[in-house]
Amino acid sequence: MQGDSSSSNQSNEILVNIKYSGVCHSDYHAWKDDWHESRLKRPLILGHEEAGVVVAMGENVKGWEIGDYVGVKLLNSTCMNCDFCRQGREIACMFQTLNGVTEDGSFQQYCATDAIQAAKLPRSIDLKSVGTNLVFIDFQNVKDVAKEIMQVTNGGAQAALNVTSSEASVQQSVSYVKPFGTVILIGLPPQAKLHLDIMSTVAQSSYR
Repeated sequence: MQGDSSSSNQSNEILVNIKYSGVCHSDYHAWKDDWHESRLKRPLILGHEEAGVVVAMGENVKGWEIGDYVGVKLLNSTCMNCDFCRQGREIACMFQTLNGVTEDGSFQQYCATDAIQAAKLPRSIDLKSVGTNLVFIDFQNVKDVAKEIMQVTNGGAQAALNVTSSEASVQQSVSYVKPFGTVILIGLPPQAKLHLDIMSTVAQSSYR
């Protein structure tokens, strides 16, 4: 797909030739306007999970070269001056811009992003293969998914990334992370609520 973001190469940005892009369920939500986001750019090119090659960069960009492999994330730019940015928590910056939300995203041939928000990738890797290993548990054939995960991960996962739209899956993930583990909510099902057993959740951080 082609877009017009190639003209957006500013002084702090890199221009990326998109080679591969993932499709996130939030792209669907944005398309359907499930969140009623007034901040959505209109018209908008979706996409925020991409890997590509640097083909141009602004005059203030340092540490990058033409031809570098790059992973581009949701954040397009932040102020880098607020308390959140200084703590490395740019995702909470009030002045953030987002790929596929406030800026045209990755479902096009090129996209521009702030160089400091991009991740440099080794040129030796296969861009198509960038990502985590896939491990599947068939919940239709396994009666206790949490128990199965505990066994597969030798006592619990260090972290759980919930990309599903299932409330039950989110609830369940708290039970199979290790003590002091991290549960990250990525999937954002409309109207979903999270109900936790406070005692077991607090106890999880000190003992199992």
